[in-house]
Amino acid sequence: MSSNSNDPFTQKKRFILEQIGSPDGTDLSPKGSIDEPLLDLIGLINTHPDMVTTSSCSGRLSVFLEGSKHHLGGGAAMSGTGNDGQQQVQKVGGKGLGGKWLYISHEPETINSEAWWQTVKETNELDEDEEISKEDLENRYVLYKFEAMILHVKCRDRETANQLYTTAMAAGFRESGIGSNNLVGIRISLKLDVPIAKLDPATGHLVPLLSDEFVVDHLDLMMRDRFRENFRRRDVLHRGIARDFFTSPNGQDKPDTSTPKRFTDQTQGLSAASTVAAGASGKEDKDARRERKRREGLLRQADRQKEKAEARLLKQQQEQDQQQTPSSTESTN
Repeated sequence: MSSNSNDPFTQKKRFILEQIGSPDGTDLSPKGSIDEPLLDLIGLINTHPDMVTTSSCSGRLSVFLEGSKHHLGGGAAMSGTGNDGQQQVQKVGGKGLGGKWLYISHEPETINSEAWWQTVKETNELDEDEEISKEDLENRYVLYKFEAMILHVKCRDRETANQLYTTAMAAGFRESGIGSNNLVGIRISLKLDVPIAKLDPATGHLVPLLSDEFVVDHLDLMMRDRFRENFRRRDVLHRGIARDFFTSPNGQDKPDTSTPKRFTDQTQGLSAASTVAAGASGKEDKDARRERKRREGLLRQADRQKEKAEARLLKQQQEQDQQQTPSSTESTN
C-alpha cells in the first residue's frame, strides 16, 4: 500500500524510528531499548512501509520474587471476608504488588548460577525501614523463569496485520494475536517456571527450596536449551517475514527502494551520537561501547537493505532490457 507522509500511521512510524535512532535508543518495552538478538529482525520489519515495531523482548531469564497475594477490594477471585466486612481478594503475586526481579539476563552466555543463587540466599525483605505485614510475606515464592521472545508490531491496516499474524503462526508463534489498532502481538509458549525459594514470614529471609548445587547448575543448562529454541524460532520468523512480505509470488524480491532509504535516513547521525556518548574526555566506557556497537549494527543493517534494493532494481532493469530486445528484432523482420 502506498503511504502518505502525513497519514497517522506514517507519522507514528516516523516518531518511533526517530526514538530508536535517538542517542537514548529507546522503545516502549519495559527495558526501554531493543535487545541485540532482535536487531536484524526488527530492522527488517521496520523497512516495510506498512509495519513498525513498538516494543520487544528477545527472551530472558529472570529470578523473580512474587509480590503480595492478598489485598482488600472487589474482584472475581474471592477468598473470604475480612473482620471489617470487606471482601479479601487472593491473586497471583506480581511486580506491582511488591514483587521484584532479583536477577535478569537476556543473553545465555551471561547466565551465572553462582551469581543469581548467591543473590537469592542473601536477599532479606526486612532490611529496609518499611512496614511489611506478616500477611504480605506469606506464600511468596522466588521463581526461576524463562520468558520467550515477544514482539509487538503496529500495522497500517487489517490486511497487513492478518498477513503478519498468519506468518507468525506458521513460524510456531502460536500465542500470537491481533489487538486494537492493528497491533500484532507475536508470542510463543516456550517457558520454564521453577520455584527455587520461599519467603520466610518470620524473618523476611528467602529460604532455598533447592539444597543441591548440582540441581542449580542443571537449571541453567535447561535455560540455555530454552534460549536456543527461542532463537531458532526467531530465525524461522525472520525467514517467514522476508518471504511473505519482501518476495513476490514468482520468487523474485519485491522492488521497494524507498523504505530502506527511509530507514537509512532515520539512522543517520548515529555515529556522531555515539561519539558524544563516549564523553568529553574521549574515553569510552562499557555502556558507551555497547551503545556504539548497537548503533553501528543498525547502520550496517540499513546499508544492507539499501544495497539489496539497488541490486533488485538493477536486476529488474536488466530483465526488462532483455525482454525488449527480441520484440524489436521481430518488428524489423
